[in-house]
Amino acid sequence: MALSKEDKAARAHAIVTDAVFLEAISLAKEYHTKTFLRHASSEADVMEARQKILALTEVSNQLLKFIADAKLSK
Repeated sequence: MALSKEDKAARAHAIVTDAVFLEAISLAKEYHTKTFLRHASSEADVMEARQKILALTEVSNQLLKFIADAKLSK
């Protein structure tokens, strides 16, 4: 059973304001960003890190979209 826009937005808001979630995203992005700064990183390492950072950003953006969609439907 699918959640209503309002319920989905409420759950998304709880996630994006959760300190543990925010810290986990921040630490993961920081870890992968360091790949860009390491001289020993291969091109493949850099591409993989880039893809992971983009994926983390997309998850965060999708959660924010759920919140925005519910506000627009009111």
